[in-house]
Amino acid sequence: MNYEELKTRLHALGLDTLASGLESQRQSPELYAETSFEERLGMLVEHEAHERESKAMNRRVQAALFRDTNASLENLEFGKERGLSRTVVAKLREGLWLKDKTGVIITGPTGAGKTYLACALGIRACLQGYGARYYRITSLLEDMAEHRRADKRRTFIRNLNRRSLLVIDDFAHTMMNEEEQKDLIELVEDRFGKASTMITSQQAVERWHGAMENPTLADAILDRLVHKTERIALQGEDSMRKR
Repeated sequence: MNYEELKTRLHALGLDTLASGLESQRQSPELYAETSFEERLGMLVEHEAHERESKAMNRRVQAALFRDTNASLENLEFGKERGLSRTVVAKLREGLWLKDKTGVIITGPTGAGKTYLACALGIRACLQGYGARYYRITSLLEDMAEHRRADKRRTFIRNLNRRSLLVIDDFAHTMMNEEEQKDLIELVEDRFGKASTMITSQQAVERWHGAMENPTLADAILDRLVHKTERIALQGEDSMRKR
């Protein structure tokens, strides 16, 4: 097999990055004069693997539908006035909470950076190989109601719960009626102990109960959402969005 046939074969196998790496090595043989065959092959394989992982991560981020796809933990602003601890963020960055299938609750006033932080943590989860999905609470409830009316709620919940991380933004923003609570309890009940859920809300956790019509269902929902969570209460009247 000559070189052109080899390149064609690599592309046919979907090894495009390996093929381009091989071309680079061929065009600059002096750079690899003292490199063994095994080392050169290892470089090509690592390059191919890195490119595949990068593409897979990008696909996970795109599939998650984050509100802010540019959010990054490296760009966070810390300080007592914000209520954001470097220690807490460093712990979450490691991803053990995702392995343990626990949750995160982020509360704070409008413009404090709740959504940005949630998206940054979600993107970090995608980088670590976890599937994620972002929803504003109103959109989530609308989608669940639509699937309920089509008698496809269980299919929707099953597909959503394949994601290791579910981000629910603006929780307790408006009053949740009993039908919506029934949809939500089925979702969080299935996720409990099996996958992680992240919640952001302008309301303190203690006020969530009052944003639900049926108090019994509210107890059940909050029991699943609040149990074993890392809580972050962002502070400050200055809007991070304006800054």
